[in-house]
Amino acid sequence: MGSPLGVLFANFYMGAVEEKVFAENPDIKPTVYARYIDDIFINANTEEEVLHLIENFKKHSCLNYTHELEEENKLPFLDVMVHRSSSCFSTISQLLCNNGYPQQEIDEVIRRRMDNYIRENPPEQQTSCITLYYKNTMSSAYKEDEKAVKKIIHNNVSPINTDTKLQVIIYYKTRKTASLIMKNSCLPPTNSLQEVNVVYQHTCTVGDCSHLNSRYIGFTSTTLSKRITAHLQDGAIRRHYMNEHGIILKRHHMKSNTTILVKENNKRRLKMMEAVHIYSEKPTINIQQQPESSLPSQRQPHGAVAGCSLATSDETRSAL
Repeated sequence: MGSPLGVLFANFYMGAVEEKVFAENPDIKPTVYARYIDDIFINANTEEEVLHLIENFKKHSCLNYTHELEEENKLPFLDVMVHRSSSCFSTISQLLCNNGYPQQEIDEVIRRRMDNYIRENPPEQQTSCITLYYKNTMSSAYKEDEKAVKKIIHNNVSPINTDTKLQVIIYYKTRKTASLIMKNSCLPPTNSLQEVNVVYQHTCTVGDCSHLNSRYIGFTSTTLSKRITAHLQDGAIRRHYMNEHGIILKRHHMKSNTTILVKENNKRRLKMMEAVHIYSEKPTINIQQQPESSLPSQRQPHGAVAGCSLATSDETRSAL
C-alpha cells in the first residue's frame, strides 16, 4: 500500500468480495461481522464455521486468509482486547495518546459524539443555570483577563428567562498543565501488551529449551500486542516452535514468556538498542544480518555475506 489510494482500493476490493460471498451464501454470514480494511472480526459457534467462511472468501478472491480464535473469552482486534460475555462484547482500549493519535483529534471526536448524543437525547428538564466556557491563554496577567472577560459577558449577554442564572467558567490548557496531569494521573498503569516503541525478548520454555535459554529479541514501534499477533502468523518464533517442538505457536506462549527490555520513543535509538541487545545476548532464535546502520564496529565489508535476512520492511521490523 505504497500509494495514498492503497487503503481505499483495499477497502473497495474487500467490499466486493463480501458482496459476492454473502449474496451466494446468505446463510453463512455470522451474527456479528465487523471489518476494518482487511481485518475482520466475527462471532461464530464453532471453528468449522470460521473455516467454511474462509474457504468461500478464497473462492472469490486472490488473498490468503489467516484466523485467530479467542482464548479465555478474549481476542485482540485492532489493538483492542475484546471480552465476550454470555450476552455481549466489551472492549478495553489503551490510551489513544500512547498509540500515536493527536490529542486535538481525540478531543474533536469526543466533542462531536457528545454533541450528537445531547441533540438526540435532550434533557427532560432545563436547568436553571447556563454555563459558558471560555478557553484562555495562561499569562502573568491571567486574573485581570478573567475579570475583563466576565465583565464583557455579563454586560452584553443575558438569558431570556430572568430566573436563569449565567455562569462563566474560564479554563486553561497549556503543554505544562497537560504534562502535570499525565504525571499525577490516577489511572492504572498501561498494560505491557499495549506499550509501544519497545525492545522485547521472548524466551522459549518448552521441553529442552527451558534449560538451553532459547531466546528471541526484536523491537516494535506499534503495540506489543499487535507484534505478537504478527508472530503468530509467521516468523522465526513460530518456525522454532514447529521445527523444534512440533507444536503450533499460540498467544498464551507469547504472552507468558515475552518481556520488555527497553522502552525508547526515538526510532533510531530503538533500532540501536535492539542491535546492542542482540549482539550482547546472542539470542539463538534470531536469524538476521548484523544491522548496517546501528553498530559501525559490526558492519560487514562491502560484498561480504552475513547470513540470511528475513526481516520485514515495515516499521515493526524485528528479525523474523
